[in-house]
Amino acid sequence: MKTRLPLLLSLAMLSSSGIASAQYLTTSKPTAVKSSVAGPDTVQQVVEKYELAIEARDVELFRLLMPRLSTDAEKRLRASFEQIRSQQVDMTIRSVDIDGTTATVRVSREDTVDGRRMKPIQQNFHLARQDDRWQIESLSIDR
Repeated sequence: MKTRLPLLLSLAMLSSSGIASAQYLTTSKPTAVKSSVAGPDTVQQVVEKYELAIEARDVELFRLLMPRLSTDAEKRLRASFEQIRSQQVDMTIRSVDIDGTTATVRVSREDTVDGRRMKPIQQNFHLARQDDRWQIESLSIDR
């Protein structure tokens, strides 16, 4: 039986950058943060908003988080959103490592797509800070 490539895998392959404004980041979830450097809460909020954008299948919200998303990547994102009825993203932040104006957030992620639980993955968010905002520079999956 052939299964569709879940959205999380196609998104993890994106190598785009974007800006996430703290004014749009309002949700909170329990997390294990390994950094005492100022800023881990804001970094955590970027990841949480990313999760919400996928669950809501909201391209505009996604673009707020990654405004430099290429046209092709946005088309793939829209197509992925159209192929599914629902997607629940369950992410647990494992670590936040901040080094000046860069950060790496490592998460454990398990999605439920159209009621089917997907295989868990380890995803990494690579961020850069400009002024008071963090940008998602790229996403990767540990293999």
